[in-house]
Parts: sequence; structure tokens; C-alpha cells
Amino acid sequence: MRKTALLLIVFQFCGHAQAAPWQNCLQGAVSVPLEHYNAPPSMLGSIDGLPARFFLAPQASDTFVFANHNVTFLGSAPEDATSETGEATVFVKMLSTVNIGALTLKNYTAYVADYSAPNNITPALQVELGDHFLSHISTLIDRSSRSVTFFRYDDEKCPSLGDLLPSPKIKLHLYQDHYPLSNTVLVELNGHPVRMKINLSSNRTLIQKDTARAIGIASEPDKDDPVRINAGNTVGGYLHTFDTLKIGSFLLPHPKIVIASTIAYDELGTDALNHFHILLDPLHATIWLSPASDPSLTKEPPLPWTPLHIRKYQAAVHDKVTAPKDPVHSGNDMLKTAGPDR
Repeated sequence: MRKTALLLIVFQFCGHAQAAPWQNCLQGAVSVPLEHYNAPPSMLGSIDGLPARFFLAPQASDTFVFANHNVTFLGSAPEDATSETGEATVFVKMLSTVNIGALTLKNYTAYVADYSAPNNITPALQVELGDHFLSHISTLIDRSSRSVTFFRYDDEKCPSLGDLLPSPKIKLHLYQDHYPLSNTVLVELNGHPVRMKINLSSNRTLIQKDTARAIGIASEPDKDDPVRINAGNTVGGYLHTFDTLKIGSFLLPHPKIVIASTIAYDELGTDALNHFHILLDPLHATIWLSPASDPSLTKEPPLPWTPLHIRKYQAAVHDKVTAPKDPVHSGNDMLKTAGPDR
């Protein structure tokens, strides 16, 4: 795997006493605003001065940039590379400057794929930040403040990283088997165990036709229409309403899931995951989830882990004032607790 330095994420090791407050354990936190609530989480930024929209894609091994073929970058000349699917022309490219909100990366290597837009249209670059980027850091999506924070966490003598999320919360193991089962979690669909990749760039949960047959869902051969899964991609298949989707101890009743004929693995999309605050901890092969409410419908306060909260905490400690307490979490009425994790 290529070793690309995340140059402007400067992590300074802080000294810590016994049972250090978790605010002292966060290192180099950078928060970036989210564009939308109900869509796949996306962030605005730029690549070599060109506007770009960034998505989190832990299901992908590397970072992919989808660009119109007339777009040129400032970095080194491209090299031919093989696409995993063979469906696009892909190049390995050194990007001179990548800006994601306040986060800046220098000389970042990514795969660049032809966006196949008309010659007279140059849309914003679409970027999927894959495991090559996300595996170096922890990532927390706060639905209440509509932001993503990238950070590192000092484990020594610090509380569990999951303490950054309010209860109720669940901890899922991220399986790291070889492709295509890397970065997968175990869920239950209609009571049947299914391994799914976490796909935060898709607005649909997808399963293969073989998976549907294995759990007793008869295929419908006449239904194989294009189903849009994000702004630029469709898959062949159809929507099917299942009885239940269980993620850890949380139960989603009657989810509508795409039974697809053109995918290589089953994927858990943001139609399910947008119900949660999400904490990705790839260094410990873990993902944490805590129910979240739509901030446009509730007054739920932001989670107390953002850089603003940390600065307030540090100022309060300096002034010998009690640090702010964690907010009360309202949960999500669409989720049902199905009992303790097994």
C-alpha cells in the first residue's frame, strides 16, 4: 500500500495523568461541515484549485477522483492503472494540493477516473476518500452539528474511544478479510446474518441476488431497472421491502433495499446509516453507532467532541471552571432497540 503523508494533520503527543479526561486524548482534530443530512455525507473542498465534493468511502481501498477528461491537475503526469471493475479509464495521479474544508493535504496520490461528462460541462470533481485515507485516522460524523471531524486518539490511560458517543450506542467489528470482504460488518437481514461493506457514498443499501436467494427471497427476473445510488452512479436491480434489518442491537423495521444484479458484494448504505452518529475507528477495526435525530426537526445539541468544545473545555480548565457536561441525547424514533448485543 502506498504511504502518503497527511502533511497538515499535525498530531502532538500530550502528556496525561492517570484517567486523563477524553478532551486531552484527542489529537489534531479538524472539523469539516457536511453538505446535507439525508444524502450520503459529503464535504466541499478543492483539488489544485478546482472545486470538489468529497465523500467517505471506507468500502474502497484507495481514494478515487472522478473528473471530466478535460480536467488537468498540477501534480505529476498520470500512469496507467487497472480499474477494479474494468468499466472506466483510471490513472494514478499525484495531486499537488487537496483541500477538504480546513484540512489540507500536499502531494496526495489518488486514482483519477474519467467522469464521462459532455465536453462543454466541467462539474465539480467527485472524490471518494477510501481506506487509504481513512485507515490513518479516526472519523466521527456528528449529525446534530452536520459536521465530520478527523482526528487521532491517544489510547494510553484514556477512556474508550466509544465514550465520545452518547448512549445508547453499539460497537461493531470491522472485518478485515481479503477483498471483497474487507471493511465489512455483520448485520441481520430478516433474521439471517449477512456481511456488508460500509458504504457512506451510496444512498441505498444493496444486496446481491445470490444473497437474496440465500435468505429466502425469490428473485424477480423481469425487474432489472437502473436504480440510482448516488449523484453519478446507478446499478441494475429493484427495490424490495424486507421485514427487518438489525444492526447490532438496533432494529430498522421494513427497510427498502436494492436487490442488485451488478454488484460484487453486499453494501450497507446511508439509507440505514444516516439514522446514526458514526465513529470510524479503523486502527482498532471498529465502528461505533449512536442514534441521531434530524437536526431540522429537533433541537438536539451537537456532540461535545468538536474542536470548539475542546477549546471551551481547555479554557474552563485553565480558569478552574467545571467543564461543560455532555448533552442529553434524544435518540431516533425510527430505531427500535432489539436487546443487548450478542
